[in-house]
Amino acid sequence: MPDPSAFGPLRAEPLLLAHPHVLPDRLAMFHRRAAHDEPPPVTCAATHSLTAGEGEHDEFFGIRRAAGDVESLWHAAFARVVEAVVAHTPRHQHEELCGALTTAFPALRWSSAQPPNEPLWAGLDYWVRGHQLFAVLTQAATVSTRHACTRARLGDTTAAAAGLETTASVFRCSAAALRLTAGFTADEYRERVRPLMEPPRVTAGFSGILSVDHRALVDALRKWRSYSEIRELSGGAALLRDALTEVYAAHVGVCERFVGEQAPSLRTAATGQQSAAVRVLRALGQRRLGLVDGSADR
Repeated sequence: MPDPSAFGPLRAEPLLLAHPHVLPDRLAMFHRRAAHDEPPPVTCAATHSLTAGEGEHDEFFGIRRAAGDVESLWHAAFARVVEAVVAHTPRHQHEELCGALTTAFPALRWSSAQPPNEPLWAGLDYWVRGHQLFAVLTQAATVSTRHACTRARLGDTTAAAAGLETTASVFRCSAAALRLTAGFTADEYRERVRPLMEPPRVTAGFSGILSVDHRALVDALRKWRSYSEIRELSGGAALLRDALTEVYAAHVGVCERFVGEQAPSLRTAATGQQSAAVRVLRALGQRRLGLVDGSADR
C-alpha cells in the first residue's frame, strides 16, 4: 500500500461511498436536499467485497466503502468533495466546473463563490481530490444510466430520455473534473505523484481504471446497448455519445500532459508492452463509444 506519510491530511478522513452494486436506478436520488442540510449518514462496514486492485485504488485515493443509507452516503460525499474542489479551482476553470455541476444537479447546493485569492494546492492534492470527485460523478452516471435502462425496458421513453440527458450532463462534469485533476505541472507529476503509483508503494500496473465505480458504469453502459436503437431515444443517445467523447478527450489530454505522446502508461508497462498510453486510451474510448451506439462487439 502507498506510504501514508506522503499524503498528509488527504488520508485523515476518507471519503465514504457505497459499493456501486447497491446504487439505485432512479433519478430521484439527485432531487433531495443537499447533504449538509441533513444529519451525517450512519455507516458501518461495507458488505460487498472489492478485488485487490479495486481495494488498492480506493486506498490510494482516500475512498472507503461503507454500508448504510446509500443516497445519504452519496450526498455527503458530493457535498464534501465538491466544496473542497470548487474552493481550489483555478479561475480559468471555475465557471466551467460550476456551470457543469449546476446543469447536472440543479436541485443540489454548494458554495460556488470563487475565493478572492486563488488558493493553490500541491499536485497530489489535485490528483487525489480530482479522482475523488470523478468517483462521485461516476456513481451518479451509473445511477442515471441504470434509470434510462429500467425505464426503456418498461417502455417509458420519456423517463428514459431524461436519464440519458442526466448522464450526458454528468459526463460533462466528469470531463471538467479530469481537466482539473491535471491542474499542476508535468514535472511535479513525474517527480512527486507518479512515484507513489509505482512499486514498491503499490502493485505494478496501478491505474485509475481499476476503480469499482468505473467497472459498474461500464456494466451499465453495456446494458444500455439493448435499448440503443429505440428511435424515440435517438436524441438522448446522441447527447450521451457527444458527452462521453468529451470525457475521453479530457482523459487523453491528461495523458498527453503527464505521460506524453509515446510513453506507455503504468498499467501498459506492467504487462511488458510499450504501446503509447495515448493510443491505448483512444482505442479504449472508441470501444466505450461503441457501447453507447450499439456498435461494440457483443
